[in-house]
Amino acid sequence: MAGPRGRLDAAAETTLIGRLTEARVTLVQAAARVPAIQAACLRSWDPWIHTGRVTGSVRRSLLIGAEGPEPFREDLRALHDRVGCPRRPRPQHGEPAAALAADFAALPLRPMWLIGQLSPVADTPDLAMARAGAERWLAARNAVVEALHGFVVALARRVPTWHVPLEDRIQAGALAVTVAIERFDPARGTRLTTYLGPVVERAMRRLGRKTPRSAALASPGRPTVWLAPSASHVDGGAPRAKGPRRGPRGVTLVTLDARGEHVPGSLAERLLDPAIPTPEDLAILTVDAARARAELGRLPPPEQEVLGLLFGLGDGEARRARAAGAVVGVSAATARRVRDCALDGRLHVRAVDLAAALGGVSMPDPLSAGVLLKLDVTIWTGSAALSAPDLGLDPASIAAHYTLGRKRLVPKHALDPVASVVRQARYALDSLSHPLPDGSRFVLETTAPEVEAQLRRGQARFEAVVTAFLEAYPVHRAEM
Repeated sequence: MAGPRGRLDAAAETTLIGRLTEARVTLVQAAARVPAIQAACLRSWDPWIHTGRVTGSVRRSLLIGAEGPEPFREDLRALHDRVGCPRRPRPQHGEPAAALAADFAALPLRPMWLIGQLSPVADTPDLAMARAGAERWLAARNAVVEALHGFVVALARRVPTWHVPLEDRIQAGALAVTVAIERFDPARGTRLTTYLGPVVERAMRRLGRKTPRSAALASPGRPTVWLAPSASHVDGGAPRAKGPRRGPRGVTLVTLDARGEHVPGSLAERLLDPAIPTPEDLAILTVDAARARAELGRLPPPEQEVLGLLFGLGDGEARRARAAGAVVGVSAATARRVRDCALDGRLHVRAVDLAAALGGVSMPDPLSAGVLLKLDVTIWTGSAALSAPDLGLDPASIAAHYTLGRKRLVPKHALDPVASVVRQARYALDSLSHPLPDGSRFVLETTAPEVEAQLRRGQARFEAVVTAFLEAYPVHRAEM
């Protein structure tokens, strides 16, 4: 059946379409027994309204009823000439309404057209059956529309009409679904969602063409959609050009909070996006945003500004690389490189602090195992800084900061092994320890030996990689 967010699977679709088809057959058969509806069908016959061409069965039906009431007879003669019947209506014995009922029931009549004809009809037993069939069909149709709500929302998010509010796109799609369901023929073997996809998308694109793009630029507190201003407001009262003028258009005010009849909720509740974040999702997003801002605070100010603009951490509006670079004063390519490096290379892990109060145990020698954790490697646009304070090297090498890229001819891939070791250590640390609010970490007593072994192996790999790097790119005191 349909999921909690309105997704419709194949089994649920088959069940709903079966109920809708059965209700339609019941409605058409009941309405075909009402003579007034037969007469209305003959008066306003339109192949487009009734979604079908005039078939041989219909032609034969139109030849019946020459002995019926006079208005009926005139309509039959007029329609007989239009559809090209081979001969004049032959007189038939029997009641015209009963004779036409079977053939009218076989016509592809639209249920909404039949329902519209029920209001002016006088109360009869046949009319009561037709109205019961109409209520049953409307209930089946509303169930299908409800089940397709998630499908409509997904299309509304995908159709490129971004200047139209999402609620308006959803409403246009829901109305298109309501109308198109009447024309769907399950006998053709096509799924309902496959048939409705282009129909709903065309309705949303049509709404996008009719909605002025200036509506998206309205300031808060002002209407987001308005009618086109008259010439007197545009040119300061100049006389209008000669030509046809449109009459005044009435404005219908619709409230989103009103409760409709036979509707489970208000229009605002029905237009809610099923993919809207829940309170739990918002709480998780808040925590993630706090972590992102904490990581951002460790970066230099220019990089903080670029990333804040790209990801919208300041005002909640994410900008493109070109716009963010224009604000900061760098090129779009530089802004993209800063973004990529921030997502890939900023690895800063503070020393492990095993808190005994939280169930942890202190390491015997945290400094000896903390070399890897104190590593601060930054890989940015053509530059990287490396500090390894506990490698046992001479003081000059320990205090050295390697500036790569423009100032020194060092290949960009020179620090790839170092970065790889740091990433592996970060993953191991995240899986075996727990972060504390002050940035330190604690390890449970049961996992402390495993953490210590991981740190020692990482320290050995790190020392080997950095030693190889120092041998390939030595630093002299004069260069410091």
